[in-house]
Amino acid sequence: MSVSEQLRRFFTGRTPWRAQVLAPVLVVAGLWIVMSLGTTLYLWWVEAAYDRVFSQNLTSIEAAHSLESICWKTLTDWDDITLDTARFNFQWESDQQKLEELVERAGSNVHTPDEKVAEEELRLAVKEIGDAISTELGSGTSTEERSGESGQRIREFARKVSTNALRLRTINDQLIADARSELAGTHSLVLLIRMLMLLFGPLLGIYLGWAVTRRLQSSVSEIAVTLNDSTFANESQELRVSITRESSIEDVRRQAERVVERLRQVGTELQSARKEVIQSERLVAVGELAAGVAHELRNPLTSVKLLLQHISKRANGYSIGESQLRLILEEVGRMEGTIQGLLDFSRTPVLNRMRHDLHETLRRSLNLVDGRLKQGRIELLTTFSPTPLWIDGDAEQLNQVFVNLFLNSVEAMPNGGQLKVIAEHSKEGTAGSVIVQDTGDGIASDVLTRLFEPFATNKERGTGLGLAISRRIVTDHCGTISAENLPDRGAMFVVELPLSPVPKE
Repeated sequence: MSVSEQLRRFFTGRTPWRAQVLAPVLVVAGLWIVMSLGTTLYLWWVEAAYDRVFSQNLTSIEAAHSLESICWKTLTDWDDITLDTARFNFQWESDQQKLEELVERAGSNVHTPDEKVAEEELRLAVKEIGDAISTELGSGTSTEERSGESGQRIREFARKVSTNALRLRTINDQLIADARSELAGTHSLVLLIRMLMLLFGPLLGIYLGWAVTRRLQSSVSEIAVTLNDSTFANESQELRVSITRESSIEDVRRQAERVVERLRQVGTELQSARKEVIQSERLVAVGELAAGVAHELRNPLTSVKLLLQHISKRANGYSIGESQLRLILEEVGRMEGTIQGLLDFSRTPVLNRMRHDLHETLRRSLNLVDGRLKQGRIELLTTFSPTPLWIDGDAEQLNQVFVNLFLNSVEAMPNGGQLKVIAEHSKEGTAGSVIVQDTGDGIASDVLTRLFEPFATNKERGTGLGLAISRRIVTDHCGTISAENLPDRGAMFVVELPLSPVPKE
């Protein structure tokens, strides 16, 4: 979300109330911290810069002043007729060394172009006076001759040193004055900003707090809860909790309790309606189950009844033929199978879980239907994963599921075909997947949508309970079972069961 969108949501009151309350506090506190920290750091930096400039220029000023003092001292010693040449030479060596050190010190703190020019001229003047004195001393000038022409020339060099030292001193004084003036202006500006922040910061906080209060008051000034009352045809009852400036906490509490009581009544009514709907759905399910049972039992009963009626109309002493007896037994067995299937479906099984390889259960199921496969001229193709599929489950009940799937595939291929069984890891690697494919006619579209419901079958003599029981068993194992028609022909069933951790050796 962009910053402009966040600001728009805040000022229109569409943000959560905590954000509306905390935002002004954080804004004012953040501005105050940033301003205080920023100005403090800036003042610290300014003072450090001023100290650096002052220290550099003060060093140059002191060096220039010392240069000027030593130069005039040397000139005084030169004019002193009581000081012989040997003593002067001894003092000059010491003063000359000091002059060179002071020139280096002054030059180490030169930064501006004017300072560099003054420093170069000062260095040149010090060199000239040094060369002049060394030349005079080397030529053997006497004490009386030092005040003559040679003295005049040395005085000129001394004045030159003094002039350049004074110039360098003046430049450094001006730099210090400029820095002081600039820092004074900056210091005043920063102090002004801090004073304004000190004055308007609390005012900004008060304004934002007032704005948030008004917005929250506007948001909760009227709370309306609209309930569609089921006791009235097309009417609605509106309960209001009105909050005004004159409302007390007790008034709001009473209004809220009235709304809560009404909501509780509506909740009770909804629970009653839900129970009625569930009861109706159960009755519908029972009706469908009864219709399925009646259909499955009525057909064989009708056959037996017609056969017995036919026999009763024949002459006395007529005996039941072998084919008629076989038909009666088949129809009775069919009814018994339907009843047993209902019992199996309604019974809640107890899982006898044990850790085993799913491959072993599949091989056992295939062995049980091997005779039916050969009898129906059905080719079996199996593809098992190279590693075991360890699961925690009831091997007997899972065997019932796979046998039922294999027999359904066999019955779907009365003229022979191909049965393919694949056992592998799922794509996620957390489940074992068993795929059963046949080359039969597939599953009718109207049956496919309710294939795993009781009595859903497209076989002429099937009960429609096998897949319903299989789904319940797979679900009890926290697995899934699904079915679909293949693009060319035939159907495919997929059973996925969660794998257990690989046992440690």
